[in-house]
Amino acid sequence: MRWRHFRLPFCILFTCNTLCLIRTITLLCIPQELFSARIDTSSTTLDSAMSELLANPHVLAKLRAELDRVVGIDRWVEHSDIPHLPYLQAVVKETFRKNPLGPLLVPRISSESSNVGGYTIPKGTRLFVNTWAIGHDPEVWKDPEVFMPERFLVAGANPAGLKGNSFELLPFGSGRRICPGMGLAVTIVELTLSTLIHSLEWDLTPGQKSIDMSDKMALVCDRVHPLLVLPAKARLHTVKK
Repeated sequence: MRWRHFRLPFCILFTCNTLCLIRTITLLCIPQELFSARIDTSSTTLDSAMSELLANPHVLAKLRAELDRVVGIDRWVEHSDIPHLPYLQAVVKETFRKNPLGPLLVPRISSESSNVGGYTIPKGTRLFVNTWAIGHDPEVWKDPEVFMPERFLVAGANPAGLKGNSFELLPFGSGRRICPGMGLAVTIVELTLSTLIHSLEWDLTPGQKSIDMSDKMALVCDRVHPLLVLPAKARLHTVKK
């Protein structure tokens, strides 16, 4: 289908033997929403992950040691390496726990009346899930203010995943309304973060003595001061120094 075909007042789509009529403006907005949501959320999460690693040098050293052991220093990190990098996956999970991008997730509406914790929630109530509070709850997580990826590697302790099956960790929501871009987002964050850490060494900008981890609390949790760093040294033999 050529682009000129999108100028019709309505576009006809056949999906699952169902005839759907979608306005042109709606069809044009869907790809825009998909791209903007993917880029903004992934870049903000990478900002938080890099900040946590630079603020915790011992975690950065362990992650870099794992990358050097599994990947080596003669090639770039590839997607096929990710399943063999458990500490990297733990770092990403810990970033989602401590720095959730959507602290209240996307609003839900209760489909029927229910009782939760002694509170009656009528049908049709708009609901927000406070994932930030869950991720910082000391009754759920030990030392929640400490960036500690090892918590996801201890057998029998918080075996939380990212698919919404464990309510202790819900960065993408849960159930039928879980984020449809979860797989793509996790892949982008894991592959980009591992490449940045594996291929280069990083320094703070001149005059910057420490990293400010303060967040702006809103529907989208962003950093008060975005991370500013400089590549100090190439680490791979394939990277021209």
